[in-house]
Amino acid sequence: MNNKIIVPFIGICIVAIISCKSNTNKSTDTTSNNDKTSVLDKVENISKMGKIAEEATARMEELKKIPPVSNDALKSFFKEESSGIKRSSFSVQNSMGYSIGEATYKKNDSVEYKITIYDCAGEMGSGFYSLMAMTKLNMETEDENGYEKTIDFMGTKALKSYKNYDQQCSLSFVSAERFWVQLNGTHTNFDDLQVFIDDMELPKLTRIK
Repeated sequence: MNNKIIVPFIGICIVAIISCKSNTNKSTDTTSNNDKTSVLDKVENISKMGKIAEEATARMEELKKIPPVSNDALKSFFKEESSGIKRSSFSVQNSMGYSIGEATYKKNDSVEYKITIYDCAGEMGSGFYSLMAMTKLNMETEDENGYEKTIDFMGTKALKSYKNYDQQCSLSFVSAERFWVQLNGTHTNFDDLQVFIDDMELPKLTRIK
């Protein structure tokens, strides 16, 4: 992923905004007040998306100037034990121009927690920051398989999802305006995942250089 994704996204937003405004003007005399309100709400949402994309692009440019975190520094974040659960495996690498670390904590044969951290610094890593836009859309979907929605989380926004078939909980968000974090728990619930997250001490990411 790179910043080439963001440019088309902004372009789509701008085209959509212009299109919606045009459609609003054309339908002034034929739509009901409710229809007008609905169209205006859509225009406002699209405008918000465009603003989010612009802010993300600006931050990406700043992140490009920052060197990616070292493997040792990223490794230091993954505790040997969190919430009484020992780390069963971990890996860190910086072989493609960005740093990524992952650790798995197995409570038993069925319950496990996995945390993955992408450093959004550097030319390549900055592209991951575009994922931040997903957490800002205030979206919510649900079906028989589970749900996904945007929530307030530790002073920021996060994408929360749950899959029924394996009781999989996940949270995705940006931490310290730099790291894209994905947390997954299998055969568990969000209360237990929250306890695990709290013990991981996410604020430590602000001290990783």
